[in-house]
Amino acid sequence: MANHEKTAQAAELLAAQVETLSSSTEFQRYLRMQARFHRYSANNVLLIAAQRPDATRVAGFKAWLGLGRCVRKGEKGIVIYVPLPRRARVRDEETGEEVSAVTGVGFGAGHVFDISQTDPLPDSADLPEPPAWERLAGNGEGLLTRLVMVATAEGITITRDGEGSAARGWYQPARKRLYVEPRTDSLDAAATLAHELAHYFAEHRGSEPASEVVADGAAFVVLAHFGFDAAPSSVPYVTRWSAGKPELVRAELGAIQRVATQIIQAVEGLAGTAGEQAEEAA
Repeated sequence: MANHEKTAQAAELLAAQVETLSSSTEFQRYLRMQARFHRYSANNVLLIAAQRPDATRVAGFKAWLGLGRCVRKGEKGIVIYVPLPRRARVRDEETGEEVSAVTGVGFGAGHVFDISQTDPLPDSADLPEPPAWERLAGNGEGLLTRLVMVATAEGITITRDGEGSAARGWYQPARKRLYVEPRTDSLDAAATLAHELAHYFAEHRGSEPASEVVADGAAFVVLAHFGFDAAPSSVPYVTRWSAGKPELVRAELGAIQRVATQIIQAVEGLAGTAGEQAEEAA
């Protein structure tokens, strides 16, 4: 099948999958999948979810070989979008000769495979496990500590004085200050802080429906990525924003992925430092 036909099929599959987000349950299911593959675009996460919802770790055929595993014969690849450079003949300004050069980037269909579709190569070393986050387990205190470190590193002031507000949290971009309600437990506080940090990383300047969708969705993804139950009780408004506003949710999927990835990478980048501090304290 030609690549343009595969790309067209991927577009149809993507459109059908996007329609399922009208359900808040499906939206939460998508967010959990995004937490698993936070480096993949929203469109590719939707495609992976549509074709192999039980996927846990995906890579291309050659990438698996480089990791010491081989895709089993007969396995069907998971179609995703991949960048395809556009080339054209252009005249070299120095030599005057015509040369082939990349003039842009488009997108076409590519394939990845889940680890369950592969086998280890003979004499290959064990596949390295993804980073373990056992120290972030429990009641959320470890994640809360690291999110506070992220905020501090960004020069954000955290206050527990709500100044009369009934909200569980807020972010003031002009003052680069955020508030987290002091009466919440560690996991709820981590969810609230992740929400307010999402406003910061997304450069939101006000509380609008679109910005709340991004902040709630990103916080949900962050908690789920680190192994916590990201149910609506932890991120309380995700169901409210997804129910009855499917177009709004769909329009912000890319922003949710981008902001969640920024927070996740910031937390992971501080993990070693936090571990060293804990060992020193012990």
